[in-house]
Amino acid sequence: MLGLFTERYHFADAETREFYPLFLEYVEVWNMWLADSISVVVVKAIDHREENVKPFYEHLERKMQQLQDEIARG
Repeated sequence: MLGLFTERYHFADAETREFYPLFLEYVEVWNMWLADSISVVVVKAIDHREENVKPFYEHLERKMQQLQDEIARG
């Protein structure tokens, strides 16, 4: 998802772009944790939780609904 967001960033509206740094950090920390290059202690210390990116997910759901509504209206 991050790769797609990065590739198509220029197509995203300004409101969606505001979430990019937050999402990038979330994914990068997650990748470092998966690669065992960052400890659980650090992950907890920086409050790395999926809960922090839920506003982004909610924004995407609202945006998708808005676009679907526009398509349905023709």
